[in-house]
Amino acid sequence: MKKAVFIIGAMIATTSLVQAKECTNEKDHSKWMPEKAFQEKVTKEGYSIKKFEIEGSCYEIYGKKDNKSVQLFFDPVTGELAAKKNQ
Repeated sequence: MKKAVFIIGAMIATTSLVQAKECTNEKDHSKWMPEKAFQEKVTKEGYSIKKFEIEGSCYEIYGKKDNKSVQLFFDPVTGELAAKKNQ
């Protein structure tokens, strides 16, 4: 049982990393939206941000919208939603 839980956890973590690495092909971070501007954009869209980080080629947030927890991956160049993970 413990082995099955570990494998499932590893698969979920791998899925998150795969999603995160597919947000943009732009390697030059100077072309990415400034972090503060991105966070302001997302907040205006109704999200509260508990945690913000760069994951692979994505901006990733953990937060809430409409009283529901969210984990979202965004294209850091355009600020558009690229993927979400249900929590």
